[in-house]
Amino acid sequence: MKVLASDMTKSDLNKWLHLDIAPSIDLSCDLQWYGGKAMNLAKLHDFGFQVPYAFAFDNEELTWISNAHLDFDLERWISAICGGYPVAVRSSAASEDGVSTSFAGQYDTVLNCNNVREVLEALEKVYKSGSSNRVQSYVEAQLSLTERGQDSSLEICAVVQHMVKATVSGVMFTAEPVESDTSQIFIEAVSGLGDKMVSGYASPDSWLFDKYSGNIIESYSMSTPVLERDQLEELFDTGKQIEAEFGCPQDIEWAFDRNKLFILQTRPITTLSKV
Repeated sequence: MKVLASDMTKSDLNKWLHLDIAPSIDLSCDLQWYGGKAMNLAKLHDFGFQVPYAFAFDNEELTWISNAHLDFDLERWISAICGGYPVAVRSSAASEDGVSTSFAGQYDTVLNCNNVREVLEALEKVYKSGSSNRVQSYVEAQLSLTERGQDSSLEICAVVQHMVKATVSGVMFTAEPVESDTSQIFIEAVSGLGDKMVSGYASPDSWLFDKYSGNIIESYSMSTPVLERDQLEELFDTGKQIEAEFGCPQDIEWAFDRNKLFILQTRPITTLSKV
């Protein structure tokens, strides 16, 4: 198990968790063992961005959990690291959220888990999604035969992450994703959780910025915009900083809990290399 982000010190974590074998609590995260999403979250935390407190299971641990070996103190870990419930359970694999492939929407994510039973069920669901038909179809379409032969890159891991009480959330592309214009930043937002936008249940507000001047080129909203001007400015500045730290345009998921911005995940915009 790897701690990705926490406000507790290493000694406090060891004391609180009371594990026979202390987990690795380096905030650096190895891609091969914990996957792209976990690695990027750990990097975001190291760079100083506000990310929800989280820990990750590698593929061996996730396999063990899914096979009903449940006699471990998950409750204590969630309390100590994530600050309690609710939590989200997200997939993470070495081939996911990378420069060449994102696997966006291929693996399952489970939001608002409110007890250990729900977390265990979510972990099993995420684990099983790694062998789903849609993932296999994506692999065949996106990866070469050589890449498919690298079994470790497709091994699914999982992130358990504190659920942000989102008042507004969305996505931000630090390059305009349709025309692949790297001089622009595109933001979409909905009130509440972002899954409403992903599922098509809610139509998002949107803003297109000039990356260099900060001017809004165009915007769209059906009613009163869900983001205030100062929130837009913070998102814009944060997007530029994340792109600079990771060295390439990013596809970023974010959420505001009132006026506090959290970065839920970031990954390279994989379509840019294909234009």
